[in-house]
Amino acid sequence: MKKLLVLLLLIAFVTPLFAFDFFATLDDEEGQATTETVKPKELTSLFVEGFGTCYPLDEDEPFGYGISLGMTFEENRDKIRTEVDFSFSPILRDPLSVRTLAVTFFFGPTNLKVGMFTHPWGTSTTLHAVDIINAQDFTHGILDNPEAMKKSEFMIVYNAYFKRSSLDLIIKPFYRPMDMDASDRYAPMDTDNLLGATFDLGNGMVLPINSDNIRVGIYEHPKFWKALGGGGRYRFSIGDLDLGFMLFSSFYPQMGFDIKAKAKLAPPQEVEITSIDFDFTRYHLAGTEGSLLVGPVTIAWEGGLFLSEDFKNEDPAKYSTKAVAVAELSYTEPKTSFFASVAYQGQYIFGDMEPSVDQTTLDITIPVDYIASFLNDNSYSSSVAVAFEMPLMRERLKVRMAATYGIENRSLVALGSLSYEINDSLSVYARGAYYDGFGDKQSLFKNWENNSSITIGMNAWF
Repeated sequence: MKKLLVLLLLIAFVTPLFAFDFFATLDDEEGQATTETVKPKELTSLFVEGFGTCYPLDEDEPFGYGISLGMTFEENRDKIRTEVDFSFSPILRDPLSVRTLAVTFFFGPTNLKVGMFTHPWGTSTTLHAVDIINAQDFTHGILDNPEAMKKSEFMIVYNAYFKRSSLDLIIKPFYRPMDMDASDRYAPMDTDNLLGATFDLGNGMVLPINSDNIRVGIYEHPKFWKALGGGGRYRFSIGDLDLGFMLFSSFYPQMGFDIKAKAKLAPPQEVEITSIDFDFTRYHLAGTEGSLLVGPVTIAWEGGLFLSEDFKNEDPAKYSTKAVAVAELSYTEPKTSFFASVAYQGQYIFGDMEPSVDQTTLDITIPVDYIASFLNDNSYSSSVAVAFEMPLMRERLKVRMAATYGIENRSLVALGSLSYEINDSLSVYARGAYYDGFGDKQSLFKNWENNSSITIGMNAWF
């Protein structure tokens, strides 16, 4: 039962990472297509990837390895494009991973895409506020490839392109929450200490927490019309200025939950957690994105208001309304394609973040936003991120470095990678991830300290 509980709780604990995104590129975005006639072309390749990982701080599981086999297929014709991209890993719990299984129909300056795929929003390259179409996949921790950290979902996307503007409309008929690894490696905290060792009643009494007899509620994902989500974005440009506005309605990828807890003042004095029931929170996003090109420098920004269905803050099991904003400054060297950026992200939650105790019944109310913020009742949180990429040797060798630091919770993740294309069919890489938390502040990266790792791998195409 605790393994199930850890998985469900972890879905809520990654709220601060909801907009985390390293090395996103606008070139990947649907909407960069032109109205030119697509020449018939078929591209098919099989690939295999093998890698080994060392976790130097983990005494129990210091080594890991993996292998995956896959296929990519793309066929372009005058009026239709077919895309297939999937992989199979025989040693994983969920061996089949479908990245893309989609068909695109072209109608002059418009197209319609249907199937399983990801669809990015946003203009910044490190942190995001509005790139929320697809849920994220954290089964392998934090990666420097943003698309690899997204879940492919069934969608219908209509794109229309005009002289200096574009429009995309999205329908998502199903709900898929974010994926987390249920193993202890990527658990949010000690399985025997789910909500901390003690609870402060606020009257000078601090009681130990007893979570030995928790009843985990049965839950179902929202089905079809209840899960139906969608929205649209309109982008336009004026000279070197690009602006976009979007509206979107869906469910938070993190499940909310209702914790039943009671303080017991008779011996043994303790706080007893009796049950956890799960819920889902629908939100409505009103957001904007933009960028200004000044020579080799780009100023980008994103902002959004996530209006929760519980906008009156009456249900502690549902996430509250929040506002998120990102500002980024990046530089690209035209001759060498060297890229560097620095970004700031801020988030404010319009809700009650602090647990409360009914002094008559001794029932304890714990808002889901409090749990998702690692037992922190501060409504505001912020982070900074830096990143650079340096291509060398005619872009066959690429060096990447990135890091983000949580200012309030004093947590850090640093990523680095080195990749080399031996030829068009073979490449090798090495990457590292470093997680840390400073001081006594709790955070996801502090709990993942033993997940700091170094990975060496190889990709081959046939």
